[in-house]
Amino acid sequence: MKHRFAVPASAVALLTALAALVTQPSPASAQAARQAAPRPAAHAQPAPAAPAFERPIPYPLVAPHEFRTAVEKGTRTTTGAPGARYW
Repeated sequence: MKHRFAVPASAVALLTALAALVTQPSPASAQAARQAAPRPAAHAQPAPAAPAFERPIPYPLVAPHEFRTAVEKGTRTTTGAPGARYW
């Protein structure tokens, strides 16, 4: 069973007008944004390069005992694929 609610046209018009007011910037904020916008200097120098960061060294991975045993037996490779002695 579908429920339908009747919404008066005046309510729709009011919500539409309110949404338009909320989404538009005020003239004062638009003017402040234009004034705050940086202007390029006549003698602009290039920005200094960001310092290069080294990649952090991850912790060593310790394989589970069962996996190491399977690699030693040849039933698994170190990539996890079946080894030569899988079957």
